[in-house]
Amino acid sequence: MVYYDQKVFVSATFLSKNMFLSGSSQMTAMLRTCVTSTGKFRVGVHRPSYAVRNLRDQDFLLRLGTLPDGTVVDNQANFPSGDVQETNGRWIYEIPNAFPFHGATYIDSVWAAARAANLSMIKIAPQPDCSLSQSIAGIADPQAVINSLPLPIKYAVAANSTDPVELMLLAKTCCQMEFNEKGDPIGLRYLRPGKADIDDFELFETIANNPHLPDRYKEIMVLRPGVQGGSEIVGRCDQDTHVFEYLRRNSYIPWGHYAANMGHDAVRYRTSDLTLADMRGLRHLYYQRMVVTLAEQFGLHLNLPSAA
Repeated sequence: MVYYDQKVFVSATFLSKNMFLSGSSQMTAMLRTCVTSTGKFRVGVHRPSYAVRNLRDQDFLLRLGTLPDGTVVDNQANFPSGDVQETNGRWIYEIPNAFPFHGATYIDSVWAAARAANLSMIKIAPQPDCSLSQSIAGIADPQAVINSLPLPIKYAVAANSTDPVELMLLAKTCCQMEFNEKGDPIGLRYLRPGKADIDDFELFETIANNPHLPDRYKEIMVLRPGVQGGSEIVGRCDQDTHVFEYLRRNSYIPWGHYAANMGHDAVRYRTSDLTLADMRGLRHLYYQRMVVTLAEQFGLHLNLPSAA
């Protein structure tokens, strides 16, 4: 394998045999990255050629079907008579991650060329419209139909429906809500402090994570501070956005960790919905926490505003 800038690539085999050798050259080789010191983008190219001993003891020649003109298609190519010789295999691109500890990505050159010529081949297609209640309109009461659906179908509708009205009807089947005189949801009913009256938690979460559910329902189900637990809010940014910093004390990290989440009044269900102000707010809270933590560890005094 060679790089386009003609620098020698050190194989994983070489590294494994020499990983204990001292010296900067070995360390540099181990820290592979696609970003060179000159600012170039480095890509490795494998030009495969190899031989494979054929150890098959029997053929299983079968008819697979026919072409449009009636020509029979069989599997003869799957049963070569001798050893296999590959003299000019498809080139494979090896792209080391920008961060050396993240390994590398291998891409078939034919696959890459096809997608470079047609970028739509790697796009995520937009979700098609889907509404069960509209499909059965006039047949029965939508709420009664949704209430009677088998659970697997409810899950499918919750995940795939693009109909806000249908999702609101479905939300009422998985948890107990409170409504005002206009019929708008104002909160959840609780069995005890910290435990909402939720009949089906999986269905509850699936509906709440559907972007087409009206924001008011998203807010009372999962977005309001406190609705998902007692994690303390220990920071906030409201500069052209609204971001909370939560302390996760029940963390997989022994001393807890911090999570910056968009506020309940700044609903963001798609990456494309994030604004530059949102990103500034999120980064501000992360950097602020890092600076404060380091200052405390070094015994430095910071003039910080008092908590509300």
